[in-house]
Amino acid sequence: MLTILALAAAASAAAPAPAPPRVPDLREAVIAYLNAYASGDKAAVIGALDQNVQLYGGDLSDVYHGVSGAADLFDADQKQWGGNAKFGTMFNVSGVRDGQMASVMFDIPFTGGKGATVNERYAMVWRIEGGAWKLLMSSNAILGATK
Repeated sequence: MLTILALAAAASAAAPAPAPPRVPDLREAVIAYLNAYASGDKAAVIGALDQNVQLYGGDLSDVYHGVSGAADLFDADQKQWGGNAKFGTMFNVSGVRDGQMASVMFDIPFTGGKGATVNERYAMVWRIEGGAWKLLMSSNAILGATK
């Protein structure tokens, strides 16, 4: 009996505990999403979305539900910007995470097409799905031209 217990203890001590799954960096996911959006990479943008995504833009009529709605918004924005948009560096960043869900709020300079650079404020909710962050909800407001 002691031999069996000793062998069992040795086997369990020799087996390393499985490493916890790597949690992707949310800030990296947000930056990758914004850069893909600005550069017109529709496949990357759609790949970053939760199937039930809800997007709220700067105008009252800018409300989009689901991936098809997000694709409509993306197409309209790309047409307006002509594939020439750029996000700057996020600032005033704050966020919270609880399990598989996280929210992040931030301000960021944005230049769309040949327009002036404006500051935008985003509030986003993300969730981990299949080991990657997926955008579930987003709302943004234009704060005005940068100085």
